[in-house]
Amino acid sequence: MAVGSDADICIWDDQYETTIDNGGLHHAVDYTPCQGMGIMGWPAITLLRGKSLRNTSRSAGLRATAAMFPPTSASRPGRQ
Repeated sequence: MAVGSDADICIWDDQYETTIDNGGLHHAVDYTPCQGMGIMGWPAITLLRGKSLRNTSRSAGLRATAAMFPPTSASRPGRQ
């Protein structure tokens, strides 16, 4: 992380217990092979570009977006 860079961060809660339910997942299919599976551990907070996208208890109402940024010499070691 650096000043001025995107802040895409996920904070994980390894003590959170839940049951996987396809209705609560955000993907483009209508099923999951993990439906009904009990798990421990879940993302507690997700930050997208420094803004709260979601936390364990509720959605922040923001939608994920994609953006293309041209590579810089800092992201390509050995290149000027």
